[in-house]
Amino acid sequence: MCDDIKYTEQSKGSIDVWKGLKGKFGMLKYSGDKDGVVPAYGSIGWINSLGRKEVAPWRAWKDATKQVGGYYWQLEGLDYATVHGAGHMVPMD
Repeated sequence: MCDDIKYTEQSKGSIDVWKGLKGKFGMLKYSGDKDGVVPAYGSIGWINSLGRKEVAPWRAWKDATKQVGGYYWQLEGLDYATVHGAGHMVPMD
């Protein structure tokens, strides 16, 4: 459904939002871990380019039944999480 979208066309959009909200709100970026179009690897690359200081290392997050739902990483002003078994349309999956 999303294979014809040019995801790099507006690559500065996320960085502009980040700069405008930095210090005002905590932010969460998340990605599905089974996505071939917008992979978690790409999101991590973008996050690394921001140069944020790590607050806490990668660790698993678990659902109500204690199953691993993904992993998360905390940086200064930004948390990043992966959602196990989801694509880039995480709420739909």
